[in-house]
Amino acid sequence: MSSYIISPFLSLITSLLLFLGCFEIGKIIITKCNLDQSIRSVSVLELQYSTFGIIFISILIFPLIAFTQQAEIILKIIAYILILSGIKFLLLSKNIVSQLHFKNRGISFYIYLIILLFYLLLALTPLTAADVLDYHAGVALNILRFNQYILLPEWFTGLQAGHGEALIALGFALGAEQFGSLVQFSSLLTISGVIINFCKNNIFNKSKYFLILTVLSCPILIFLLSGNKPQIFYSSLLLLSFVFNFTKFKNKKTDLINYLIINILICICVMGKFSFNLTGGLVWIYSTINYLKRNDIKIFIIPGLVFTILFFPFIYWKFANLGGNIINYIFSPFPLHLPGYETFLSHNRGSQEIPFPNFLFYTSFSRITEYLAFNPIFFLILIFFYKKNNEIRIILLLSSIFVIVSNVYASPSARYYLDIVLWLTIGIILTNNNNIINFIKILFVPQILVIFLILSYSVYNFFPGSFSVSKYEKVKHKHAYLYSGFQWLNENVPENSKILIINRPISQYKDFAVSGSFNYFTNEQEGTFYKELISKYNLDFIVYFGSKPDFMHLDGCTRDVYLQKNNIGFHATRNPFNKGSSYNGYIYYFDKSKLPVC
Repeated sequence: MSSYIISPFLSLITSLLLFLGCFEIGKIIITKCNLDQSIRSVSVLELQYSTFGIIFISILIFPLIAFTQQAEIILKIIAYILILSGIKFLLLSKNIVSQLHFKNRGISFYIYLIILLFYLLLALTPLTAADVLDYHAGVALNILRFNQYILLPEWFTGLQAGHGEALIALGFALGAEQFGSLVQFSSLLTISGVIINFCKNNIFNKSKYFLILTVLSCPILIFLLSGNKPQIFYSSLLLLSFVFNFTKFKNKKTDLINYLIINILICICVMGKFSFNLTGGLVWIYSTINYLKRNDIKIFIIPGLVFTILFFPFIYWKFANLGGNIINYIFSPFPLHLPGYETFLSHNRGSQEIPFPNFLFYTSFSRITEYLAFNPIFFLILIFFYKKNNEIRIILLLSSIFVIVSNVYASPSARYYLDIVLWLTIGIILTNNNNIINFIKILFVPQILVIFLILSYSVYNFFPGSFSVSKYEKVKHKHAYLYSGFQWLNENVPENSKILIINRPISQYKDFAVSGSFNYFTNEQEGTFYKELISKYNLDFIVYFGSKPDFMHLDGCTRDVYLQKNNIGFHATRNPFNKGSSYNGYIYYFDKSKLPVC
């Protein structure tokens, strides 16, 4: 990764300019497409500019990098356009700032600004999480290395990538490590805009910033906004598509525009992360029924067009890369015809963090950013108001269906319930009951305080890593998963070596590395299929980090020890209460002549 990242401070500046460029592009798109009226009906318009700019760029670049072999130049051209747009934003920023009003806004407003700033600074910190350094960054870097967005069947975790990794690659094209994280930060602006709009002409208007704080203080947000993991951005898009159902009918043209936006947003969510198929499906069914009542059967042309133009190329791309049955990719993100992927699918359906319902309650300091705190209580509050209006009943119904279905077919972690938390927050506003806000303040003031302290600690410890190489290295060694081990590997393996790495965060290797993740999800017989696949790489070395060498199905493919070192580092995380044990590094010669029967 290091060869694709410019100096830390320049990376920070470039990432910010790219993000501001998205704001300018979004403003142009909304204005030229006459979407102002539709967006204003559900949100503060200005808070959606960056989001719609990112959506447009995402739709534009994916087919260009998936179906051509000119990914690097395409991404650089678009990135430079964004840089120029970002500079334009800065030149006009004096006019924008003059329109903002900061005086006499209430304590909640100022706390909201501080916490929002903390999240922004958190998004500008170096990447450290294991899955971020595995396929989120790794797939994005391979887009640039191979000059095309391709999928590698032996890299099981890499097949979890989607639309979002194209945006991460856009940042890497100019050496901007934090751009992908800023895309996730934009979700907070989207969420804020929706809540502020719904509090307008409502008894909650004076408490709108406190309601936003109830969302921003949900601990799982720290987990999601600490890297470029493409999830919360799609949750904000799904919220936006959901609330379009609560707009009043004006005319058929506006209705059709709104329904088109809903379909596009849901489609992007599913292409970005397949786990949105359930919540996205629920919102689509409700939206279709809702808009069908106000229009005729011809509205089904819209989802047909969105499927044909956006979703079909996406599943065809997977089919072209992985084979199998193209219909399968509508229902599963993985090539289930290949060995081991049924096991991998079952693994992903299981909880990777704290399972339901444990994450509804506090567990320990080491898992503090993996639960939902007081936010699920909104569901219990809304039960007492289910007779008040139809929208509240819909929110309760869809939330209940999600909880039941998701736990029948899987065991989703707390982060997959963020959509429900956002819907419930809208439901609280729709109660229009002043007594609720007093109760909520009693519950959430301590939660907001705790999150404020955690964010303060995080910014203080991680943000300095974005200012100089020495501080960047310090943050990485102390908090990035297996960073010390990979630095040792990069320093000791000859240039242009072909290597396979068993451990996950392979993006930290100085060049392309083959993933050995297939070993975790296949038996010995199934593993033979992938041994045949990796023979094309002409591997020189195989690497493992742990207490002792464990090459699993590839153990018979090793020859002699090339190099090993004890206690290279410890299993680093950002949570000071979750420090892991130390590990050793093992580099063995790989005997490619023994493939695939070794």
